Amino acid sequence: MSLLKNAGDNQTLNEKQWEDWNTAIFSLFWKIWILTLFVELLLFIFYQPTPACSKSYYFYLFIVKPSGIELFALVSFQILFTRIFKFRRRRIVSVYTILLISIFAGATVCVHTSVAMLPAMLLLPMMLTPLYKDILMTALQAVLVILLYIADYFYFIPNSPYMPPQTSFSPVVEACIFIAGTIVTCVILEKVNRELVINEERSRHDSLTHLYNHESFYEELEYYQKKFEKDHRPFSVIIADIDNFKKVNDTYGHAFGDEVINKVGELFMENGKKSAQISPPLCSRHLSARRNLH
Repeated sequence: MSLLKNAGDNQTLNEKQWEDWNTAIFSLFWKIWILTLFVELLLFIFYQPTPACSKSYYFYLFIVKPSGIELFALVSFQILFTRIFKFRRRRIVSVYTILLISIFAGATVCVHTSVAMLPAMLLLPMMLTPLYKDILMTALQAVLVILLYIADYFYFIPNSPYMPPQTSFSPVVEACIFIAGTIVTCVILEKVNRELVINEERSRHDSLTHLYNHESFYEELEYYQKKFEKDHRPFSVIIADIDNFKKVNDTYGHAFGDEVINKVGELFMENGKKSAQISPPLCSRHLSARRNLH
């Protein structure tokens, strides 16, 4: 998945980048919503009815209400930003992602005011900020987290309609919350780590041929050179050129020239894979091609 690349960059995402972003983000939020609903239902099993709050009222207050808010936000955002508006500006997709995860965290924390450790879950949205790679988006997320905490502390907790007393089930409730928070953290971290690895790997390849780019070539060259100096293990570097390539562009057009470059790149890949069966893979599969090459 190609994510937001440059800090402060507000360029437009291409079709694939935009689709990849939406697919990854909404699949992540559906996982979080299902996990949150499961934990809430699990806590409902341990709930002991009290005169102040019947079991049916508890079900509405702590399951239907937060899950309903999250579900409404998730479905609304998915329809608005993937089917109706289809905004592709980098910062716009970052902002709606920030708003969505803030709604998720805020709905959970501000409804479950009786759980002392739950406000710590407001920090989870900050874990997605590496994907934005934009200091302004990080600052926006931090401000929303602080505002949610202030609202929870000064408004929602004092005005909570029901504060259950401490019972023998309180440790079980806190354990469920802690385990759920840990799992949600792992889900978010897994998504962030995978996308950052994929993005880093894609940055090492040429966008046209998908071969290793110039920077990767010199990294590989330095690696094998140091290996040679240490172990005296020989390696080879092959330099190739497409003869009279400018004539191809001038005669048949740049689109056809791109096809030629791709075909040459495929030949490099095929021969590189064959040679890798009998020797360590080298960086000989590097192709640096420009439209104006002679």
